[in-house]
Amino acid sequence: MSTSIGSGAPLWHGRFSASPAEALFAYTESLSFDRRLWRDDIAASIAHVRGLGHSQILSNEETEVIVAALQQVASEFEEGSFLITPTDEDIHTVIEHR
Repeated sequence: MSTSIGSGAPLWHGRFSASPAEALFAYTESLSFDRRLWRDDIAASIAHVRGLGHSQILSNEETEVIVAALQQVASEFEEGSFLITPTDEDIHTVIEHR
Protein backbone atom coordinates (compact mmCIF):
# COMPACT_ATOMS: atom_id res chain seq x y z
CA MET A 1 0.00 0.00 0.00
CA SER A 2 1.40 3.39 -0.96
CA THR A 3 1.10 6.40 1.27
CA SER A 4 0.53 9.82 -0.20
CA ILE A 5 1.46 12.98 1.60
CA GLY A 6 -0.37 16.15 2.51
CA SER A 7 -2.43 17.94 -0.08
CA GLY A 8 0.31 17.74 -2.68
CA ALA A 9 0.21 21.52 -2.85
CA PRO A 10 3.58 23.26 -3.13
CA LEU A 11 4.77 25.49 -0.29
CA TRP A 12 3.89 28.66 -2.22
CA HIS A 13 0.30 27.46 -2.77
CA GLY A 14 -2.23 29.98 -1.51
CA ARG A 15 0.27 32.83 -1.42
CA PHE A 16 0.29 33.63 -5.13
CA SER A 17 -2.40 33.57 -7.80
CA ALA A 18 -0.17 31.97 -10.45
CA SER A 19 2.44 29.27 -10.23
CA PRO A 20 6.13 30.04 -10.80
CA ALA A 21 7.65 29.45 -14.21
CA GLU A 22 8.79 25.92 -15.04
CA ALA A 23 12.35 27.27 -15.32
CA LEU A 24 12.22 28.21 -11.63
CA PHE A 25 11.08 24.70 -10.70
CA ALA A 26 13.93 23.23 -12.73
CA TYR A 27 16.42 25.59 -11.06
CA THR A 28 15.29 24.93 -7.48
CA GLU A 29 14.54 21.19 -7.74
CA SER A 30 16.60 19.10 -5.34
CA LEU A 31 14.54 15.97 -4.70
CA SER A 32 16.36 14.04 -7.40
CA PHE A 33 19.50 14.03 -5.28
CA ASP A 34 18.50 14.91 -1.68
CA ARG A 35 15.84 12.20 -1.38
CA ARG A 36 18.62 9.89 -0.14
CA LEU A 37 18.92 12.11 2.96
CA TRP A 38 15.57 11.02 4.40
CA ARG A 39 17.21 8.99 7.22
CA ASP A 40 19.30 11.96 8.30
CA ASP A 41 16.37 14.37 8.08
CA ILE A 42 14.16 12.12 10.19
CA ALA A 43 16.95 11.56 12.74
CA ALA A 44 17.49 15.34 13.00
CA SER A 45 13.75 15.93 13.36
CA ILE A 46 13.51 13.34 16.13
CA ALA A 47 16.45 14.93 17.95
CA HIS A 48 14.82 18.33 17.61
CA VAL A 49 11.49 17.05 18.98
CA ARG A 50 13.23 15.34 21.90
CA GLY A 51 15.05 18.61 22.64
CA LEU A 52 11.74 20.46 22.67
CA GLY A 53 10.41 17.81 25.05
CA HIS A 54 13.47 18.06 27.28
CA SER A 55 12.99 21.84 27.40
CA GLN A 56 9.33 21.26 28.33
CA ILE A 57 8.12 23.13 25.24
CA LEU A 58 6.36 19.89 24.31
CA SER A 59 4.79 17.57 26.86
CA ASN A 60 6.09 14.00 27.15
CA GLU A 61 2.94 12.79 25.39
CA GLU A 62 3.33 15.28 22.52
CA THR A 63 6.98 14.34 22.16
CA GLU A 64 6.25 10.63 21.94
CA VAL A 65 3.36 11.12 19.48
CA ILE A 66 5.56 13.16 17.13
CA VAL A 67 8.50 10.77 17.45
CA ALA A 68 6.19 7.81 16.70
CA ALA A 69 4.88 9.64 13.61
CA LEU A 70 8.42 10.28 12.38
CA GLN A 71 9.31 6.64 12.98
CA GLN A 72 6.23 5.65 10.93
CA VAL A 73 7.47 7.84 8.08
CA ALA A 74 10.86 6.12 8.32
CA SER A 75 9.13 2.72 8.12
CA GLU A 76 7.26 3.84 5.01
CA PHE A 77 10.54 4.88 3.38
CA GLU A 78 12.17 1.57 4.37
CA GLU A 79 9.25 -0.42 2.94
CA GLY A 80 9.24 1.61 -0.26
CA SER A 81 5.60 2.58 0.25
CA PHE A 82 6.23 6.30 0.67
CA LEU A 83 5.17 8.34 -2.37
CA ILE A 84 6.92 11.63 -3.02
CA THR A 85 4.91 14.41 -4.66
CA PRO A 86 6.88 16.26 -7.36
CA THR A 87 5.63 19.63 -6.05
CA ASP A 88 7.63 19.21 -2.83
CA GLU A 89 10.80 21.25 -2.85
CA ASP A 90 13.15 18.98 -0.92
CA ILE A 91 13.22 15.92 1.32
CA HIS A 92 12.47 17.92 4.46
CA THR A 93 9.34 19.34 2.84
CA VAL A 94 8.29 15.82 1.84
CA ILE A 95 8.61 14.59 5.42
CA GLU A 96 7.01 17.74 6.83
CA HIS A 97 3.98 17.39 4.54
CA ARG A 98 3.53 13.76 5.60
